[in-house]
Amino acid sequence: MKAFRDRLNDCHLSDLGFTGYPFTWDNRRSGDDNVQVRLDRVVCSVAFMEMFPNTSVQHIMIEESDHLALLVKVQEDVRIHTRAEPRSFKFEEMWTKHNDYEDMFQNVWQQQEFEAAGLMVSGTVLKMCPTVGSV
Repeated sequence: MKAFRDRLNDCHLSDLGFTGYPFTWDNRRSGDDNVQVRLDRVVCSVAFMEMFPNTSVQHIMIEESDHLALLVKVQEDVRIHTRAEPRSFKFEEMWTKHNDYEDMFQNVWQQQEFEAAGLMVSGTVLKMCPTVGSV
């Protein structure tokens, strides 16, 4: 067992732990001859755990084998992929040089509502604002 643990350390792999019954193998003998041990494990790298920090392992009893099934639920942390603050809108002057810029701008401006930076913005409200409405 020490050699196994040493190889895990050499490869920078960690045991994910588990929930459920503590042993994964049973020799199916009765009484004092019964032997149960945790032979089966799920291991992963640090990089995997950083990508999927909510991963869990569950031991599940099955009738067909002397080993328990291992259910691995790989779940990423959704906070990794979401921003704390919405991105701000950046205007690029080069857009004004596009052939369809004037037509596109007029069409959008005529609409009552349009989407800007993920928010619905009312065109009539913007037209009432002196700095925007005069554009």
